Amino acid sequence: MENMDKTSSSQQNAPDFIGMGAPRAGTTWLYEVLRSHPKIWMPPIKELHYFDSLDDQMSYNRSTHKQFYRIKKFGFWRLRHYVASLVSIVYKSKLFKGDSVKTDLDWDCRFFGRGSDLQWYSSLFSRAIENGFTAGEFTPDYALMQPKTAKLLVEINPDLKALLMFRDPIERTWSNAVFYVTRKLNLNVNDISDEQWIEYCFREECLERSDYLRMYKTLNDVLPKEQIFVGYFDDVVARPEALVEKICSFLELETKPILENEKLTLNVNSSAKKYKSEIPQMVELKLFSHFSKPLEELFLLLKNETIKDWLNKYSKD
Repeated sequence: MENMDKTSSSQQNAPDFIGMGAPRAGTTWLYEVLRSHPKIWMPPIKELHYFDSLDDQMSYNRSTHKQFYRIKKFGFWRLRHYVASLVSIVYKSKLFKGDSVKTDLDWDCRFFGRGSDLQWYSSLFSRAIENGFTAGEFTPDYALMQPKTAKLLVEINPDLKALLMFRDPIERTWSNAVFYVTRKLNLNVNDISDEQWIEYCFREECLERSDYLRMYKTLNDVLPKEQIFVGYFDDVVARPEALVEKICSFLELETKPILENEKLTLNVNSSAKKYKSEIPQMVELKLFSHFSKPLEELFLLLKNETIKDWLNKYSKD
């Protein structure tokens, strides 16, 4: 893990909030919605992966070639952005402005131009903070941070606010397993036995991303409860306006600019729905047996009815 001695000099450029949580729990939706707020600045690239790159127990950690990896993963996509911008300017489109392209280019030079240390990370937010924006970023995998890495959140900004997004863990785990089977293994869902489904659902990579109790406790050990907001995918789908109002209140921002945004309606991306695959009863029972006690403990901590609804949904008489 890198030396954090220079933290104090970079605190003024630290983000005001960081978003994280379970994959397929609405983090991309929330990133796009918050970016539309005129007082919020978020990077043009959703996932910066700074803190998980410092965690030697996380899969994203790459001690070498981090700069090369950024160029490899995002370089072509950002180049396409500039080509589209230039075309728009030539044809006087209102989609892109010359000043916007200049600002984006300045940010990309910072993002691609140096190594992954704290000064690099702080530099990604400096212009936005200097211009009075509330700055933040979303990297879902931060939810998997080990306690020693989570402590760095407080070191860069003691007032940092965290947004955590959760989804019914059984539904999320099943969706992840279907994605793994169809997209990674290229298998037909109808050819998989219940025993095989259980094996795919109980992969460590799959289960740890539904371990919400550990995620919340790790954050709450370094941040007070008042600086942690927990949102639920159920609200993204059924009550997006109410969820946005709560998040804006948490960030101490006006809600109206977002409520006028057409992006509030979510097109639910579910592998299970796409491949018309219903969870077998045996698999559901196994997953409920695994998640029920952690969910009960999480409910006692958060007192949220959505968690209670998850428990009731799978409880058997």
